[in-house]
Amino acid sequence: MIFHSSNQEKTTNIQQLQNSKIIPITILKKSEQTICNYCNKNFSCYNSMNRHVQKCKVKESLQAENDRLKKELMEIKRRIYNQQRKDYKIKLLSN
Repeated sequence: MIFHSSNQEKTTNIQQLQNSKIIPITILKKSEQTICNYCNKNFSCYNSMNRHVQKCKVKESLQAENDRLKKELMEIKRRIYNQQRKDYKIKLLSN
């Protein structure tokens, strides 16, 4: 985080950012940076939150649910495809 001692310095830094080829994506407030996106637990520093996210139980359960839903979707797509093939074969045989 950059702290500015004067408005002149702040303006100079903003101009330097605008003139540079590096474009900041977003600048988040400290409170937004240290909240787990999965369980909304608040941490005092970013490193603590980052370690937590790697083993967050809510994240793990959400990923497991997401994987289960993906498998279910693939199974439904497979069934639809097979049914369409059967319908097409029946249509060809009836002509």
